[in-house]
Amino acid sequence: MLTSIRARRGRPILNRLSALLDSLKIGSQRRRARQRSVQTALTSELLEQRTLLTGLIGIDLGGVNTPTNWTSFSGTVDTTLTNLTDESGTSTGVDVFVDVDSMPGNYDNFTPSAVPIHTQSLTGVDRMYFDVGGINFDFSNLTPNQNYEVYVFGGDSIADTQRVTITGDTETQFSYMHGANQMFVNRELSDAGRTLESYAEIMESTASGTMTVRMDSAGGFDFNLMAVAIREVPSNTIFTVSSTADSGVGSLRQAILDANASTTPATIMFEIPNTDGGFVDVDNGSGLPGADADADVFRIQPLSGSGNLPALNNVNGHPITFDGLSQASFGGDTNPNGPEIEIDGSLFGANGHGLIIDGDNVTVQGFAVNNFSVLGILVTGDGDVVSGNYVGTDATGRSAAPNMVHGIQLSGATNATIGGTTAAEGNLISGNTGTGL
Repeated sequence: MLTSIRARRGRPILNRLSALLDSLKIGSQRRRARQRSVQTALTSELLEQRTLLTGLIGIDLGGVNTPTNWTSFSGTVDTTLTNLTDESGTSTGVDVFVDVDSMPGNYDNFTPSAVPIHTQSLTGVDRMYFDVGGINFDFSNLTPNQNYEVYVFGGDSIADTQRVTITGDTETQFSYMHGANQMFVNRELSDAGRTLESYAEIMESTASGTMTVRMDSAGGFDFNLMAVAIREVPSNTIFTVSSTADSGVGSLRQAILDANASTTPATIMFEIPNTDGGFVDVDNGSGLPGADADADVFRIQPLSGSGNLPALNNVNGHPITFDGLSQASFGGDTNPNGPEIEIDGSLFGANGHGLIIDGDNVTVQGFAVNNFSVLGILVTGDGDVVSGNYVGTDATGRSAAPNMVHGIQLSGATNATIGGTTAAEGNLISGNTGTGL
């Protein structure tokens, strides 16, 4: 259901807006209370997901300089490794049975020319197990029917051909020939400029929580296995905005870039401390309920030198939830008359857009978006949702703060929802120089 309050041109909008806000003030307060209740439940659920995620579980073959908290295996007979730890040092309860051929192979040193980027160094993957037959890693006690990232590292100082078979709920198989001094991660040559996650093979565990990773020589002379690693694919990854700065760690700009690159569904949440320099007062002297001289709103002001904020568009096709309401769950209801997060384009200059929703299944909720020289929000994807926002007004909804062309524009968008079926999902769209929607 599409809901909007369309703007009129010029000064009449201020009178209309004032009367409208007075008549709806009680409903607005009820809406805010309901938003808080819904958001508290949502935030609790997301934080629970974040807590339950496991880190990467790595097994280093012939390990001498094994990566931190990986398990070293240097055996040549069948062995069960129990209660493997992940990279954080947490016991996972996951076991693996290492099934070695009856004619065992040997270990040798091998330092690859390039290793992927990872949160901790992978340079400790510097030995390999070689054999003419094959080796199996039978994982058990995995989460049943859960997707896992799987990484198989292979390489040697001499060229060779090998085959990898991964069997869970389904099976995948691939072969490759590595050159001398090359390491492959799954199907591709290792590159020091790429992240480990970009090589992930996503496989689902069986209904009994098992998965097998096998490497063999594929009819060649030897296979050369360096390491095996798995990680449960999180159901949702959270990226946190902790600053009103235009760029850098903790900024909105960086959070969007990270969410766009996520290999899972992503949520951008706000946890900005009230010591931030962008925490400003917007209601003093307004006569609104709860008005005082204290700071109310976290104002993020994109700068023209950095360009428009990145479009919300996950490159892997995953949904993104852009959640301004999360700031109140973190720091309290500092602005009882509207959103706590304001995206203000007054410092940007020409050709400024507030939010660009270019991907599919993106949800934007709980923001004031104002003072941009072109559009407040541009929607071009499929299945996107824009709800609970103030577009073209200040963060109290009391005064016009126009986006100079349109408030919200749909351009080639399909199945978009602007607003919703409840009062809490409605947008306040007004004060814009052009049409509201």
